[in-house]
Amino acid sequence: TYLDDCPYEYGDVLKIKGKLEKPIRPKNFGEFNYELYLAREKIFNYLNIWQEKDIRKIGEDDSNFLVSFSLSARDKIKEITKQTLPPPYNYLLIGMLLGEKSFIPPHLKEVFAEAGIMHILAVSGLHVGIIAMALLALLSMLKLPKKLKLFTLILILIMYASITGFRPSVLRATIMFILLIGGKLINRSRNLNISLFFAAFLILLLNPLILYDAGFLLSFIVTFFIINLSPILQGLFSKIVVWIKNPLAVSTAAWLGIFPLSAYFFSKVSIISIVSNIFIIPLTGIAVILGFITFFIGLMSISLAGIVANINYLVLNLISLIAKSFSSLPFAFIYVAQ
Repeated sequence: TYLDDCPYEYGDVLKIKGKLEKPIRPKNFGEFNYELYLAREKIFNYLNIWQEKDIRKIGEDDSNFLVSFSLSARDKIKEITKQTLPPPYNYLLIGMLLGEKSFIPPHLKEVFAEAGIMHILAVSGLHVGIIAMALLALLSMLKLPKKLKLFTLILILIMYASITGFRPSVLRATIMFILLIGGKLINRSRNLNISLFFAAFLILLLNPLILYDAGFLLSFIVTFFIINLSPILQGLFSKIVVWIKNPLAVSTAAWLGIFPLSAYFFSKVSIISIVSNIFIIPLTGIAVILGFITFFIGLMSISLAGIVANINYLVLNLISLIAKSFSSLPFAFIYVAQ
């Protein structure tokens, strides 16, 4: 729906009057293919409705618990974040936690894109990794059986994937974590490439058309480069101190994987992203963890949540300042002809 404040909720049964139509195929080569875009979302027709009175609620139906829970949690995260942070930082954090970028000011999105850090607003494997590491640290402090801890971690990651709408990058990272944890439970050695390819196979099995999705391609190709190229780069950067060497190797590997696709899909390549991500990724981890702490405290007390949010305000402000500094450099990015 295009309504700003939709009065209907998941589970409502609606009686709708309108005209059912098929998406129009592009007539010119290279034009945006709206039909394919909708097909990837498993939408093959759409209904044109001209008046709001043509939509009428006639009842409620039993809803899927996981979907209902995920939508409620998503709305609550947004509500608490908006109550505890001023704009545009509340919208930045919502982007980091849920991947929603629609309310982030366009100029700020442009700054993040030019600094090569737009991925922190897309909810990716980075965010799943941050949450998984934080949960592992938390669960390790509890005196619980090892298997129970790992099963709890898997359950929470699946719930987070559902809250974010099972985005390709989140689904990929979640499947990989589940496979790695499963291997640990049965004492099998881990193989990141096998986990990556199995995750791709499973996602494509569920939705073959997602192969044409930019997010799917970027997620898997960048992960493949990080897994296989970053160890080689760490060897090449052996004379650099460890706390710079490892992030630099990962950032360089990711950039080498992403720049051809970035040039193809967006006609723009960030040159500075190799360096900017070394500073931004640790801060993103702090912002995401503080964001979820704010959410959980906010379920009990908004005033107490505001204290944590004030700390996060400083982190988000620093992220924005670093992004603006890098994007303002004359060599930050280059345009590529389509």
